[in-house]
Amino acid sequence: MMRKKNVPGMGRGSVHGVWRRATALLLALSLCLSMVSTTAWAATDTETVASQEDAAVTEMAEETEAEPESETETEIVQAEEVVWLNPFLEEALSETDLTASSEDETSEADAYADSEEAAVEELRAGLKARQETIVVGYTADSYEETAAESIAETALAHTGEAAEGDSLRLQLGGWRAAASYYTEDEICYITLTYTVTYLTTAAQEEEADAAVAEIAEELALSEGSAYEKISAIYGYLCAQVTCVDREKATELLQYTAYAALTEGTAADVGCAALTFRLALAAGLDARVIAGTWDDGSGAEPVNHVWNLIGLDGGGLL
Repeated sequence: MMRKKNVPGMGRGSVHGVWRRATALLLALSLCLSMVSTTAWAATDTETVASQEDAAVTEMAEETEAEPESETETEIVQAEEVVWLNPFLEEALSETDLTASSEDETSEADAYADSEEAAVEELRAGLKARQETIVVGYTADSYEETAAESIAETALAHTGEAAEGDSLRLQLGGWRAAASYYTEDEICYITLTYTVTYLTTAAQEEEADAAVAEIAEELALSEGSAYEKISAIYGYLCAQVTCVDREKATELLQYTAYAALTEGTAADVGCAALTFRLALAAGLDARVIAGTWDDGSGAEPVNHVWNLIGLDGGGLL
């Protein structure tokens, strides 16, 4: 009987042990490969998210830099100073005699009228009150270089009131005007600052007004025809006032109605101003016109003013 020879370690139990160890090794290797793959994918995802976040931050920064400022500072433009010298006083006054502009020329108006008409009324009121500095603010579609002259010229226009129009114009030496403006929401905000030189004070004007009212009552200027009223005014002036040549006027006050009333002497401008006020106090319409006068002596014609007073649909010079 033959017997099989046993080979050491090759029994049934040993084979099974080898298979178990091989299987365990394969499972461990598979698990390690799986973990490496997962870690690699996780790292890739993290890098992708970080990259996307960096791109978003960069984009936001670029948009912020490119975005214009929502609020910009309003630019205030200063215009060149304008000077007006009363042409009726060219022999007695020069530009250097005018009051210097105030130091605070660039100040803005406290309020802005919504029309040029309202600005005109504000300037006229300031002139009548003899304010040395008058600040006028108003709005318009745009700024015009002639704004200061235009507003002033309208403020001095004929209104039919004795203390306005030609009476006010004749008693001004002149003015300097500084202008500034800015635009906001398509509206132009304009500030005009007038520095005015007057021939009379507010107190002197009040005294002149009282004297004119008293004379009008004495002459009964509220009664009679237009011609009778003019005759009464002319008679008063010839009796009470001496009109001197301009070159003989020793002071600016002699160019005023106030001097004609209180001193009894005035240059032609002062006599014309008083005649104007008496005519309007009498209910007549009157204007002051300027020209030159030739006395026929062969001498050079001189500047002179006259009164034009309404009479029966016409005028009496």
